This record gives sequence, structure tokens and C-alpha cells, in this order.
Amino acid sequence: MTLNSSSLLGDAATTASNASAWGDLNQDGYLDVYILQDVSDVLLQAQTNGNGSFAGYSDITSTAGLYTETDLTSAAMWADLDDDGDQDLFVTWGGPEGQTGQDPEWSYYYLNTGPNAQGDFVFDDVTGELSGAGIGELGLVQAVDFADLNGDDFLDVILAYQVPGATGGLSNLLIYLNDGSGGLRVELGAASSIFTVKEIADVEVTDLDGNGVLDVIGIPADGSTPLVYLGHGDASNRAYWDGSIAAGLGSGSTFGVTVADFNRDTDPDIFLLRPETGPNPQDKAFMWANPRLTAPPVPGSERFLNVTFNDLPNGANRMGLGARVTVVVNEPTGEVLRSTQVVDGGSGHGSQGSGRLVFGLGSAGTAAMEVVWPHGGRQIYPDVSAIPGFPDVEVTFVQDPLIDTASITSTYTPSSGSMTTHKFKWWTQYAGGDPEVLLTIASPATTDCKSILGGGTQLLLKAGVSGVSVASVPSNGGFEHRVNLSVQCFGGCNYNYTVRNVVGGSIYSDGIHLHQVSVCGGFGM
Repeated sequence: MTLNSSSLLGDAATTASNASAWGDLNQDGYLDVYILQDVSDVLLQAQTNGNGSFAGYSDITSTAGLYTETDLTSAAMWADLDDDGDQDLFVTWGGPEGQTGQDPEWSYYYLNTGPNAQGDFVFDDVTGELSGAGIGELGLVQAVDFADLNGDDFLDVILAYQVPGATGGLSNLLIYLNDGSGGLRVELGAASSIFTVKEIADVEVTDLDGNGVLDVIGIPADGSTPLVYLGHGDASNRAYWDGSIAAGLGSGSTFGVTVADFNRDTDPDIFLLRPETGPNPQDKAFMWANPRLTAPPVPGSERFLNVTFNDLPNGANRMGLGARVTVVVNEPTGEVLRSTQVVDGGSGHGSQGSGRLVFGLGSAGTAAMEVVWPHGGRQIYPDVSAIPGFPDVEVTFVQDPLIDTASITSTYTPSSGSMTTHKFKWWTQYAGGDPEVLLTIASPATTDCKSILGGGTQLLLKAGVSGVSVASVPSNGGFEHRVNLSVQCFGGCNYNYTVRNVVGGSIYSDGIHLHQVSVCGGFGM
């Protein structure tokens, strides 16, 4: 029997549609989908059987609090914009803003508020609020992308805007900077070095030149040469310069853009959705291979990191859609270059997306990487060059040990040179791999207080470090982890500590806790 998978979408499968965006709105591991239709957009939530297997889709547009008079929406994208652990939704409005019917006619910024009393997941459109969201009522927006453009690890919102003349000092590559809690503030084009009065039809973000800072590609609606803004500098001096002429992507009508390493040489290439028009040969070209590399790099000469994702074991979200990835490059010059992208399930004009992220490695040749999975799991790779297959790697979700609680007690022994044993203890649901504690000086930073850290400002307590013992034992259906540090006691010292577990090269950590040593023999937490 041949199954027509479109039948799983119900009425949405037979209604004219323009685009779609996939994401996991309730963290169950199954992908839900927002479909942009000619008459009314729909949000379909994946349903499961009693045994957890996939059972089809249900239309939850109304119960989720989404608008239904949405005939001029143009693009959508999912990501956790307010950093609360669930996926939010941004939908762009392609027509002029206003309100002629029941529902508003502008781009919608839906924050996922989680389940209500009935268990239904609900979204709140925060567009136009005087505080909090900080994004106005915008029409004439054709595409959206999320990425960190200013190096603070938060996903910013980049919009393809089509206001004639870019009135009010706003660029038609319109950037909203994220404050980390989902609050957005407009970054004027002149201030961010990204400014154009050309009406923009599509936008993409990647690191074209491999310098460790993300770049922005904008597609003008008038058919002129695509715009390329190349980023440089760390978070303290981040700026962009116009590299459009140097990129030389030709001209002619272009309806969309997407980036990926199409020829598998690790650098990002550009695909332009372009009909065969234009007087010059380059005006007809739609595939542009990045000239940075022409073959896979030999070991030791890597400039780019390619990452694909394999999320849950059930394979429902095997591409890791919704994962937020931060890469940190420590340059030999001392610059720390941070960039964050999201694995999107459709974005831009027409919902393109490769599922493979490309990051530049600068001149360092490697980087640290953190992956925040859409279901809340978090993995840290201190050195991406140690991942098998580098620089073309696949990151597989490893079950998060789920650190539940952490505590510390200290035992003072007056004899034996006034030694003190600091006992760190925490519990995890799963085995959790190798237990570690990162101990950092808080105050005062005196020689005595730093002495238990080996004279420095921090010390990683793990197996093999002098004075440290570690153990992990089954406890109450989970695991109890213990790290003990035996050192000479000095009173009046405050320390911060973070407990963590290393599993398969990934680091899972708890929050920061305070350890106060008031007087030798009396301790606080």
C-alpha cells in the first residue's frame, strides 16, 4: 500500500499554500507545522497515540490564539526568542499594515506561553506592546531570519522590508536586537553599518568569509545586485562593511536566496532563485560557489565548521530543527568572536532552509560550541576539532543527565595543618558521565583565598587533580555525584561553584552557587 503523506495534514493539504515553517511547539519531539495559505494560515500540531507513536496532525490555530484572517502573510520562522525553553513563532505580513477586518494586518510576534489549564499550548502576539517586545506594527515584510549579529549570544531578528525610500531612518534590511528575554529594539541601519533604501525581497545570514563573524545577504526586489554585508570585530567593536561589489553576484530578477555548503568543501555557497534573464552571463547564474575554498581542507588548514544535527532517538526531529547553536572562536590576537544561529525548519521567502549550519573558524582553526536542543537539552563541546569528522561533523543528542540539586558541606579538621574537606554533592536522573566542579574566586581575591585554587582565580576539580576525589553511585533511582577537595583552610573567603557532568565530550552544567567560608570550622552555602 502506498500512503499519501499529505493526507495527514487534513484540509491544509488541499488549500493553496505559499510556504511553511516546522518546529516543535510543545517539546514532545514531534514536528509541528505553520502553513501560510492564501486565505487563512493554519497551525497543525502533531498528535500521538497512547504508546507515543505519531498519529497525524490536528488544527490548533484557534485554540492556540493565532489569527485566522491572514491572507497576506509571506514567511514564518520558529525559534526560542525569549530563552524560556520553548519555541516562539514570527510571521511576516507582506501587505501594508492596518486592520480592515477582525484581525490585525501586520507581522506577528507570537511568544509561546505554554499550556493553559486545559493543556492547550497558547501563543501571545506581543507586537505593538509599549513595553517588553518593543517591535512595532510592521507590514511590507517579505522574509525573516534569526541570528546573533552583535555577539551577545541572543537571536536577533532580521527582516526583509519593502518600504519605499526606507523612511524614518530605518533600513530595508531591518534589524531588531534581542535583549535575551525576547524584548526587541530596532537597530538603525546607520548605527549597525547595515543600511539600504532598496526594497528587500529576501534575507539570509551565514559566515561567507570564515572570519568567525556572521554576514548578511539581502536580495533587492528591483533585480539589482544582491547586497552582502560582511561582519568583523568582537562584541565590543562589531561592525559591517558593504561587500556587495566584491561578491559580484550579478543582477536580474531574484525571488529568493538560501545558503549551504552545496559542493562539500566546507565553505557556504549561495543559491539564488533567479530566472534566466539579464544581459550578462552572471545575471543568469543561480549557483554561486564560495571561492574561499575549492576543495575540502587538509588537516590543520580548516577555516569553516559544518554542522548537521541528529536530535531525538525516535527520529521524529532527526534534523534537530529549532536547535540554537553558539560557536566561540578565540583568536590568537585575543579577540573572542561569538556567533549564534538556529537550525530552522523554513525561513525567508518561500521557506527555504538547508538544515546544515556553517560557522567560520577565523584564524584559530577551531572553536568551542554549545548546542541548546529544542526540547531543552544542552551540550557543550570545548573543542570542535575533537569531534569525529571535523570540520564536517554531525552532532547527536546525548541524553541530558538533568542535574536536579546541588549542595556543599565542609568538614574542618584542626589537626593535620588545619586541613578542610569541601564536599560537593549533586544528583542526576541519568548516569551523567564524569563529575566535575568549577570553583571560582568571588571575593576577596587575596593570596590566601586563591591558594586553594592553586594560586589562580579558578580551578576545575576533577579526577586526577591533587587533593580531589570523585565518585558516582546509584541513589534513589538516579545517581549521586560527589567531588571532595581537601586543602588548607583560610577563612573569610567566598567562592562560586558550578557542578557539571561530562558525557561523550559534552558538558552539562548546573547554575552558579555561592560557597562562603566565614571562619575555619564554620561554612555557608
